Amino acid sequence: MHCCRFTTESSDRSVLGRVDHENETIAALDIDEPSLDAALRRGTSVDDAPATDETYDLADVTLRTPVERPTNLLGIGLNYAGHAAEGGFDVPEEPVFFAKSPSSIADPGGEIVRHDLVTDLHYEGEFAVVIGDRLRAADPDSVCEGVFGYTAANDVTARDLQARDLDDALPWFRSKSMETFTPLGPWVATADEADAGDIGIETRLNGETVQDARTDDLIFDVAEALSAVSQYVTLQPGDVVLTGTPAGIGSMEPGDEIEVEIEEIGTLRNAVVAPE
Repeated sequence: MHCCRFTTESSDRSVLGRVDHENETIAALDIDEPSLDAALRRGTSVDDAPATDETYDLADVTLRTPVERPTNLLGIGLNYAGHAAEGGFDVPEEPVFFAKSPSSIADPGGEIVRHDLVTDLHYEGEFAVVIGDRLRAADPDSVCEGVFGYTAANDVTARDLQARDLDDALPWFRSKSMETFTPLGPWVATADEADAGDIGIETRLNGETVQDARTDDLIFDVAEALSAVSQYVTLQPGDVVLTGTPAGIGSMEPGDEIEVEIEEIGTLRNAVVAPE
C-alpha cells in the first residue's frame, strides 16, 4: 500500500488516501485523523483501513506531507562512506544521529526556502523510515517489526551554518531545522512494499543526477540504525528517521528543482525559492 495525504480544490481539509498507480487515482480512507502520524499515534490500523466511495484523479489533488508533526524527527549522519569522505570525516564506529525540528517538514511539490540567514543551501537525498510501533531499546533482529513504512526525504542543510557550528563544537540543529528543510513524500510505502536492505536512491538537480546509491551501501543498515537510536530515544508511532545521504551533496539556488527518487516508492520534487 502507498499511503498519501492530500487536499482537494473544494476542501483544505487533509485526507489520507490509498494510491492506485495503475489508474492514477487516490481512494480516500475511512479514517478520522488528518495525517499518518496522528493516525499511527492513535493506534488506527491504516494499512488495512477501508476506503470510502470518494475517489480522485491523482492529477486533481494537492499532495501534502504524509507525516505532518511527528513526536521525533531524526537523521542519521555520515552513514555512507562516500559522504563521510567528501566531508572530511572518518567513518563512524557507531551510528551518529541528530534531531531536526518537526516544523521543518515540507510538502512534496512545496517550496524549499533559502532563508536570508543562509548563503550555502545543500540538498541531501535520503531514504526515510516511518515508525509504526513504539520502539525502546529495540533489538536489531526485531526492530523492523515496528516499522510502518518508507518514504523519500530531503535533509536540506544550511551548510555554511553547519560548518560554523562544527567549528565551535555545537549541534547541527539550527542548520537542519529551518522551515521547509525537510520535504517528505510523496507518499509512504508500507514495509511490505519495499526492501529496505537494497533499494535505490537517486537525487537529481534540474534533471541531472547528482546522487546515486543503494541502501545496501549504508554503513549501518536500517535495523542497526533504528536499534541504536532506540537505546537513547524512545521512538513513537509516526516518528520519522532519515537514514543518511550518499556522496554527491551540493548547493541549491533559487530557481532550481530538486528531485529525490526512491526505487519502488516514488519521487519527491521541490522547487527552491528565495524568501519573500
